[in-house]
Amino acid sequence: MTDPIELAVFQNVFHSIAEEMGAALRRTAFSPNIKERRDYSSALFDAEGNIIAMGDDMPVHLGSMPMSVRAAVEKIISAGRKPRGIRLDSGDLAADSAWARARLNQAGWKDVIVFASGDLDEERISSLLREGAKIDGFGVGTALVTSNDSPTLGVIYKLVEIEIGGEVRSAAKFSAAKVTYPARKQVHRFSHPDGNFECDVIGLAEENFPGAAALLEPVMEGGKRTVARTDLEAAGKRCLQQRARLPETVRDLRAQGAAYPVRHSEKLEALLEEVRRRVQHAAGSWM
Repeated sequence: MTDPIELAVFQNVFHSIAEEMGAALRRTAFSPNIKERRDYSSALFDAEGNIIAMGDDMPVHLGSMPMSVRAAVEKIISAGRKPRGIRLDSGDLAADSAWARARLNQAGWKDVIVFASGDLDEERISSLLREGAKIDGFGVGTALVTSNDSPTLGVIYKLVEIEIGGEVRSAAKFSAAKVTYPARKQVHRFSHPDGNFECDVIGLAEENFPGAAALLEPVMEGGKRTVARTDLEAAGKRCLQQRARLPETVRDLRAQGAAYPVRHSEKLEALLEEVRRRVQHAAGSWM
């Protein structure tokens, strides 16, 4: 890059990124050494471990960053202490994993795995794989149990059936954007001839759709389990098998296709309108 204007633009961009990294560290730190004294370093490195931009903080830590992973790998190789695997937790995971994999292979340790962790989620993992990272396993912690873009989930139970004097009556809510459908329901899943999922239909519990699989199954009744416990390994395999049958546009993180199709059955829609008319009629009789 020789154009001075373009060079200045990229310098400012990279410096801003390093500054944002430092700001995020200060906001989340508990130690006054970091929050007040700013005793930390933030910087960007290229694939060879060279510093290309640093934040306005203490640079004394930066000298060891590019060499830490390589020094550790070289030490265990020279000591002949073959590990089951090595873990990368920070830095340039793509570049460091590529170097570590090559060096381990060179030492004849092709079966030593390279494991990575550190604020990983599906987007970051997908990005690392596209960059050619030589990583055998990923450790996902916070992102597995906390959604960064929606850390809380509001759940409200709504009545859909009411039994009064032995008579069961359907109930629904008709507020704009908060419509709830009445009656007990079942979710029916249709599949293509090749076994991949096609669509879901939410219908009444007593409805039957030939060729569709009913998804909802009672597991507790009267406080007691009604089905056998599921083995954790078996549950994992089932999850992967079911996921593989979803449409490609749903499974691909970069796809911008339509959402998985889900609709309500005609009978359920008709019951909703019947309850709506009943409620409107009852409200009109009071006026």
